[in-house]
Amino acid sequence: MKIKKYSTPHSFKDRKGYVPDMIVLHNTGNTRISSAHYWFLDPDSFVSAHFLVGLDGEIRQYVDLKDGAFCNGTSQSKTQKSYYGNALSPLVASRPHNCNYYTVAIECVGNCGDGLTKEQLVAVAELIKHINKELKRLYSAAVPLDSEHIVRHCDINPKNKSTCGKNISVAEIIARIKKDTELPAARPEKPLKPLKPKPVCNQTDRKAIIKEN
Repeated sequence: MKIKKYSTPHSFKDRKGYVPDMIVLHNTGNTRISSAHYWFLDPDSFVSAHFLVGLDGEIRQYVDLKDGAFCNGTSQSKTQKSYYGNALSPLVASRPHNCNYYTVAIECVGNCGDGLTKEQLVAVAELIKHINKELKRLYSAAVPLDSEHIVRHCDINPKNKSTCGKNISVAEIIARIKKDTELPAARPEKPLKPLKPKPVCNQTDRKAIIKEN
């Protein structure tokens, strides 16, 4: 698949030793891919994502999958809105370490609360297949295709990101991935036609054949 690659200064090198097992879907908060693009490249933004998906399905990459992005971090402090224990995701709520260490972040161009365009749906499904292929190569592991491991930003930080990704349908994305990866049904084999028995020569025929030869 076609992915345009860029470099951002904002990442956790080597994920602090963690292996990614979740994907987090975001809305960028606007409808222009250039806004998020330049924000990720800005040295003073301290914001990034692994991938950015445009309204037309264009895919850009900013952070290597071996590294963590500055995108959906969680805190160990109960006074912070990003406190991991506030997460709606059971997996995140059970993990006190920074969510950025073990997730792959996909930003989808669109206002907070927007769903995906048809082009984005196709692109995100293909992108997740690509991500899993790469994770298998890097870690011999992949993100399970279920709503526990593929979540929205609002599932991680409901206190101040309550609309981010809210109307992105994880179920629709998973269904599309599974449909695209299903093996075609095997064609039933045609039953072999019984061979016609060869005619047996009678005694008269044998004599005729011998005479001819």
